[in-house]
Amino acid sequence: MVYSKQVDSLIMMNAISYDLGPNELFQSIEAKQWDFAIEACKESAPQAEQWHFRFQDKSDKLRWKALPIHAAMIHGAPVTVIEALIRAYPKGIEEPDDQGLLPLHLAFRCSADNEVLSMLVRTYPAAVHIKDSRNHAPLSLIPTASALRWMKYANFGDCTAEHQQLLKKKRELEEKIELLLHEKREFEKELHRDKEMSRYLKISSLAIEDLKISEKFCVSTTMVGANDFLN
Repeated sequence: MVYSKQVDSLIMMNAISYDLGPNELFQSIEAKQWDFAIEACKESAPQAEQWHFRFQDKSDKLRWKALPIHAAMIHGAPVTVIEALIRAYPKGIEEPDDQGLLPLHLAFRCSADNEVLSMLVRTYPAAVHIKDSRNHAPLSLIPTASALRWMKYANFGDCTAEHQQLLKKKRELEEKIELLLHEKREFEKELHRDKEMSRYLKISSLAIEDLKISEKFCVSTTMVGANDFLN
């Protein structure tokens, strides 16, 4: 059978086919047996780094692949389980699944509690900026119904120095934009005044011209009247 490159890579990683049976750690996470999961991380730490995968029906096309930490996010594991998984396999927090989703992506999408989110961001701060295969950063996966709650959380301060620097630059740019908008408004006011003045001068000029014509007409009329009188 000819396998795809993706499947070949899974075989090379000694990944486990879900249909042939996941390892004990993965099973305990799916069953939400958190104490067993923590114990498995302590007693059999290598299980935390074993990928699990599943094919599409009757094909070698990959349906999904995940580490136990990905499964933990999906099944709403408490922070104690996440801590145990990270201790057992620290690099797992940096590993994307088949859709390019990091554990932090899944945590936001599955509405993990604040303790889990806080720990994930502190442990791997760069994850905040990493995008999945659909170009989505973790914060963009927040469920609409709870967006306000999670956006409040996002401002709690668990940000990297780089993120803080970006926020500072953002504030500086906003201030510059506000200054430019103020100058634009003042310029528009000045322009409006200039237009009004130009209009006024034009009207005044026309009025003066009308006055001169009127004066000439009056002088001409007076002279005609005087000539008629003398004759």
